[in-house]
Amino acid sequence: MATVTKHSISRRKSGWVVNVVYDNGTRRQLSCKSQAHAMERLRDALNGVSDELIGQFTLRDAYEKAKEHYAKLANQKSPISQFEEVMQWFGPAMPVNRISFAAVKKYQDHLLEKVGNSPSTVNAKVAKIRLARDFAVQAGVKSLPPLPKNVPLSFVEKGLWTPDELTVVVRDLSNRGYIKHAHLLLFLYEMGCRHSEAFRLRSRDIDLRKGTVHFFKPSPDHKNQNRRLPLTPQAVDVISDYVKKDRNAPVWHFDGDMRISHSRFDGQLRISLERCGIDKRRPVHTLRDTCLSRLGQAGCTAFEIMQWSGHKSVSAVSLYVQMDVSRLNKARDILSATTCQPTVTKPHVADLQQVVCNLQKNRP
Repeated sequence: MATVTKHSISRRKSGWVVNVVYDNGTRRQLSCKSQAHAMERLRDALNGVSDELIGQFTLRDAYEKAKEHYAKLANQKSPISQFEEVMQWFGPAMPVNRISFAAVKKYQDHLLEKVGNSPSTVNAKVAKIRLARDFAVQAGVKSLPPLPKNVPLSFVEKGLWTPDELTVVVRDLSNRGYIKHAHLLLFLYEMGCRHSEAFRLRSRDIDLRKGTVHFFKPSPDHKNQNRRLPLTPQAVDVISDYVKKDRNAPVWHFDGDMRISHSRFDGQLRISLERCGIDKRRPVHTLRDTCLSRLGQAGCTAFEIMQWSGHKSVSAVSLYVQMDVSRLNKARDILSATTCQPTVTKPHVADLQQVVCNLQKNRP
């Protein structure tokens, strides 16, 4: 009897589907009425799991420990949801020590090419597999296969925006009647905030008299820092029309729900990109990368970029720091100056001789 080696639950327009792969290479798709029905059908399919896999430390076991591990975090939804994605991809009944090097590499490629995740997000999800391995070792698992290295955090894959690309896309959005979408695009390009921060903005967070914006989250997480920033002149121009007298009114919403607003903005932006012949896998997120890269290319330090972006560590923004050539020329001129020649004074030499003598006396 064939046994299940891999399984997952997915939701489609027609309903929930259970995907099952057997050790003889065959595949099955089980249609379900609801998520609960999908879990029930999956349990029935797993009844044929071989005795070899029973009793091993599975991803489901690691998931239960992960919930306890992340319980101390102020915002535990993000890492827990990432762990759930990993468990859905490999299957809850998959023993942790059976997740091979090739399987993880395939998962990385899927996230990068099909899903469009950034390298940092891919590494964060693979880190959940590493955490599951730690739990497996604690449970007594002795042998674990190696894992591939993290995906390099390179800007080559990011596809930063150029001024010309921004101009043509803003013009296309405006010509199609999506004026607010065009203004939000410019705001994200100018301020470099996360799109979730922009959609959380309320009228009370904008002070047009002082020209400031307050990015605020009631429960800051591991990647969010509350901050008040000065608005650029163009950011003031595009946001002024959407600040209402009602201080609780959302600024950038296209719908009452933040997720739907983001979906509509992303959808219209991708349509304009396609109409303009511009290929960008993650157009909304790369607006933030473009803004921070502009700061780095202008000579801003990592600490200055961190204060603007809201990152919580200097190392997180180190890739954005690209020294201006003029600064390198200044360093060359300083090192080339004749006044910078090192000199050794007699008292200094005498001090060194005394140190040598003391070392010789103390030698056993």
